[in-house]
Amino acid sequence: MINLGFSGRVHRYKRFGIIITTPPYDGGTYSNPTVIQPRLAGTTLSYDFILLKNYADPNTPIIIDTDGEIRWVGTAGVGAQNCILFDNAFYVTSGTSLLRAEFDGVTTPVADYSGIGVTGFHHNIDPGREGMILDVDTVDQTESVNLEVGAAGNVLRTWNLADIISVAMIAGGDNPSEFVYPAPTDWFHNNACAYRSSDNSLIVSSRESFVIAVDYDSGNIKWILGDPTKHWYEFPSLRQFSLTLAPGTLPPIGQHAVSMPGDQLLLFDDGAGTNFQPILQ
Repeated sequence: MINLGFSGRVHRYKRFGIIITTPPYDGGTYSNPTVIQPRLAGTTLSYDFILLKNYADPNTPIIIDTDGEIRWVGTAGVGAQNCILFDNAFYVTSGTSLLRAEFDGVTTPVADYSGIGVTGFHHNIDPGREGMILDVDTVDQTESVNLEVGAAGNVLRTWNLADIISVAMIAGGDNPSEFVYPAPTDWFHNNACAYRSSDNSLIVSSRESFVIAVDYDSGNIKWILGDPTKHWYEFPSLRQFSLTLAPGTLPPIGQHAVSMPGDQLLLFDDGAGTNFQPILQ
């Protein structure tokens, strides 16, 4: 291989094949999956991979291929459910810090958010418009604040759903203290976010009440999709944002894992009701 550099100097390289023998990796349950439908005989392995997050063992993330074989395990030494592949590296949380783990195993702390009131992380790290969206707890709010951060951990923007919803309720003549609560009450239970590029929206899942869309930059509420038998629907200020369901369809009642493939809302509805907000009788 010959490479002509900017200086005009010719650089010559040689490639060597080196075999490195390693012991078998024992990933416990992950090394012994139950295969429901194996790859068809004669077909080649695709290059689709799945990122698994693991609370029980300090090796988040675990990367498996479509045959269920482990291809890579995390080296940050943490077990967490907050992890994402971003900027050609894995980002995972520990305490109040965000860590960056390279494919070569080097792990570097990139930011500690305790100085801005973050007390911990929960659920997901989701892709945002420019960076990554972190689900955080703060000294003031439990599971109702999101941060978008860049590859270096710098905070790009913050969405405080307690403030966003309170402003809308006050503007609509309602009392937010009847719906929004300070920490440690889990009144919102944010478990996932998704960026919708077609209309510059942040879609947020609140298991306790609804899926809510806010303007990505202003934070103004655009619409709410939720169960009208839940407490939020009692407030005209919130009810005015409610989407009308098509005949024969049902609202989500315990949604998780919101995403926007093909500009359409996809979510998993686990059917759970609420743990805090009351159900209307």
